[in-house]
Amino acid sequence: MLMLDMDVDLNNSHLLIIAACDLEAAHKLSLPVNLLLMHPDTHLTLNSTEVAIEAMTSRVIGAMAFSKAGQAALQAMVDSWYDKTGGQPPKLIDLSKGSEPRERLSTALRYIAQLYRFKVDKFVTHNSNLLRQMANLRIAQEETLSELEAIEQFLLKSVETRRWQVQSHGPILDDQTALFKLSSNTKLRQLLSASSMGVSDVSFMLINQEIPTEGSLTATLYLLETNKTIAQWVLPAADLTAGWQRLSLICALDQDEQSLHLSLEWRGEEHLWIAGSIHHPDADYCAKTGEDTYDRILAHQVWKYLPGSSAPVPEDAHWIGGPIPERFYIEPVRLANAVSADPNINCLQYFKSLEALQVHPVKGSITAGRIARGVPPSTNQIKATIGGRSEHGPKIEYALATAPLHPVRELGDLVMDCERHGRISDWLPLSKDVQGQLTLNLRAPSEKVSDLYLLTRLAPDESSQRGWATFRNIWLSA
Repeated sequence: MLMLDMDVDLNNSHLLIIAACDLEAAHKLSLPVNLLLMHPDTHLTLNSTEVAIEAMTSRVIGAMAFSKAGQAALQAMVDSWYDKTGGQPPKLIDLSKGSEPRERLSTALRYIAQLYRFKVDKFVTHNSNLLRQMANLRIAQEETLSELEAIEQFLLKSVETRRWQVQSHGPILDDQTALFKLSSNTKLRQLLSASSMGVSDVSFMLINQEIPTEGSLTATLYLLETNKTIAQWVLPAADLTAGWQRLSLICALDQDEQSLHLSLEWRGEEHLWIAGSIHHPDADYCAKTGEDTYDRILAHQVWKYLPGSSAPVPEDAHWIGGPIPERFYIEPVRLANAVSADPNINCLQYFKSLEALQVHPVKGSITAGRIARGVPPSTNQIKATIGGRSEHGPKIEYALATAPLHPVRELGDLVMDCERHGRISDWLPLSKDVQGQLTLNLRAPSEKVSDLYLLTRLAPDESSQRGWATFRNIWLSA
């Protein structure tokens, strides 16, 4: 005989339908399930409370008849079950044939156990199918995430040295009205016409002037619609130089497009002169100081990167206070603006299509291109891609070096000083158009900004003809 596990709490979850006329017979058996009574007018009650059959279908494990009248009533209910509920009708167990009470109880418990087992099996099968579907969904999700990560890494690798300049309004230096005087505790404000999505940098320009030795300039970038401050840079007077002041975010702004607003506030005894740009017909986009609105805009530039991504930091940028970024890069435009370390030798040429600086060697001496202020403080390592541009080129030796700002000395003496202080790399020889990687590991990082030198010289017995030696893709690590 099949035994029903009495530890299973059936009373709170499963129902057995019986006819109201069979209630007394069912009570004599003390069945371990709740009874759902069907009355002659076909309405149902549970614990004397009328219920709708549509609300009970998930809990019904079967129907049981203890008399011929009950069997007939339940059969009619089973036959109409689908029309009323749209589901599979419960199994009807007929115990109306005469038998001893003990035998009837045994039969009833066996059938209830079978019905319960069938219900549990369906539940287990459903859960098993659900878990299998969840596993398949998880696998598909992981594959999708892996593909998205691969795409993201490809994009990041493809653009790792790129913060795209999307806007540039240069200064009008020959127009005295295109200047903004920034006195102490005065704010200069500008609504930028670029949308915020993906913005990674903005810049403004200080004209050529004698920069005050004391004071600080606070630059604040915020979103106009939500009045949310995105970043704030506090620039001491000692860090200011004439020219573009680039303000960089470590992480580019997300895809929530809003209007950008830039505010500049100077605190110092002497004033600063900020460069202005073109006239603008819309007063909302013109520069403002206090209650005054100018008829022109601030000279500024805007860069973007992949929205929400951590962008590499250009070495000439001001970044938000905090830990020093691990990596910097030198933008190609900085290579284009490099100068010859020896004013008597014109050895430099910038190739825009390659984003590379050619440092042409000269027989009998060292040649070098200097990138002013190219090495930020705390830099430990500098890497550059090097190589010639002619398959018939000579063997050329390449090196990287750093030195304090604007040294007043001859190039050969400068190189010797760099060798003494561990600020020059090994000389790496390359022939023809072979490309290579050059690394300078600094013995001790400088505490101040330094100049970067890109050095070349001819190997012994080589001619300078077609000595098209180039440097590009320069990275610095802290």
